[in-house]
Amino acid sequence: MRINVMVCLAGLAAACGCGSSGNSISGTVAYTSGGVLPKGTVAISNDAGSYQGAIGSDGTFVIENVKSGKYGVAIYGALAGESDLSMNYDDKGNYIPPKVVAPKSLVKDQYSDPSKSGLTLTVPGDYNLKVDKAE
Repeated sequence: MRINVMVCLAGLAAACGCGSSGNSISGTVAYTSGGVLPKGTVAISNDAGSYQGAIGSDGTFVIENVKSGKYGVAIYGALAGESDLSMNYDDKGNYIPPKVVAPKSLVKDQYSDPSKSGLTLTVPGDYNLKVDKAE
């Protein structure tokens, strides 16, 4: 009797989606002109849900527990520009405030919207994405 209950509970867990319920996908984001996108986020979405994964310095990303299907893709959060936070002084010892560099996207704005990015992927499938650099 106890074994039957355990088998039923395991079956219920699988049926309700408990535990690992999808595919682990990985790929790269590269520029159409060559080289990889060194930071940012890949976000995928469809009517069944949305998922995201960080882009590493080598252009790779991983997204866990993705359900099979076709997804629209957005690439966002890839920003260039950081403040120089070093303590600088002139030759008279006066403090020089740091230069603040306004961040800008490393990719064209269209990629932040999955309906405008022109990018899709099908899970399971090929996950090597190409984007244009921001101008």
